[in-house]
Amino acid sequence: MHNTDLPSFRPFDRSSTRLADFVYHQLLDAIAAGQIAPGIRLVQGNLADQMNVSRTPVREALLRLERENIIEAVDRGGFVVRTITGEEARQIYQVRQAIEGYAARMVAESDYPAACAERLRPLVAATEVWSDSLRDAFRRNDALHRGVVEATGNGVLVEAFDIVWARAQSFVMYATMMTVNLDTIEPGAGHRDIVDAIAAGDGHNAQEMMISHIVHGLDAQIEALEVQRSS
Repeated sequence: MHNTDLPSFRPFDRSSTRLADFVYHQLLDAIAAGQIAPGIRLVQGNLADQMNVSRTPVREALLRLERENIIEAVDRGGFVVRTITGEEARQIYQVRQAIEGYAARMVAESDYPAACAERLRPLVAATEVWSDSLRDAFRRNDALHRGVVEATGNGVLVEAFDIVWARAQSFVMYATMMTVNLDTIEPGAGHRDIVDAIAAGDGHNAQEMMISHIVHGLDAQIEALEVQRSS
């Protein structure tokens, strides 16, 4: 592949000092949006020239993406975007079911489920509004799901949630799912039912609603990855 296959990156603004973060987020957003398809070669020198930075922050950003399983090294020092497998997605969603399903039950069975639900409702409303930015849509979805886990008051559970959701893989998978299934996905679908179950103090139903919501997301995710792989 040639550099002409890559999107047009913004040159670095010298008023900023976090060069590696600048490069990392530009690359991650381009990968998530499908502008850099799996197999397209990423060359440090070309990226550095296009973004008007040295090779050092580019290499740091590329190595970070490699650690997060978004890209993989190939011969002669280059990198290519990995194809996320259905099995990888399945494992991530299974962990989510365990963490978030249990969290929804804990909050529903707490001493103040209705008050917790009221604090979650603005986050639900935010997920029900379309956003032109994949990153913004991801953050709104993350905020609602994290809000449920935070409401448990269990810091270890929140840390476990962050380990899963903070992974760049989670953002790339979400972006792939939203891009492929844009015409069939209803923004925020299922969130209001989960919070209603919490408000009612029904722990079993809240847990089942959350798990069902995540399983539905996995089905859409697998479909999107298959479409991406065949295109």
